Amino acid sequence: MKKLRDIMRYGFLFTVKRQSTVAEAAHLMAKNNVGIVSVLDGDKLIGVFSERDVVQRVISRGLDPARTSVEDAMTTDSSSPISTRITNRRSTRWTWPTSATCQS
Repeated sequence: MKKLRDIMRYGFLFTVKRQSTVAEAAHLMAKNNVGIVSVLDGDKLIGVFSERDVVQRVISRGLDPARTSVEDAMTTDSSSPISTRITNRRSTRWTWPTSATCQS
């Protein structure tokens, strides 16, 4: 099974903790000009959080980004459009690694 560090270039992958707020994740994404971050529980990848998640799962539902956790709005299904796009770009089968050593 490939790990994230095997398919992503250094300095491109940003992470947040599952208990981080949506506002904190959005600030990290804006600061680093990225549209998606990996969500970790300790060193285990448990999902991804994207700009689309902010719009579809937070803003459109009237939730407060400062009080909503990333865990409550993240994408967890490996068959999601986001992981499918990664698969198509990398020409490899996407699997969730059991641990990730990533820059945050």
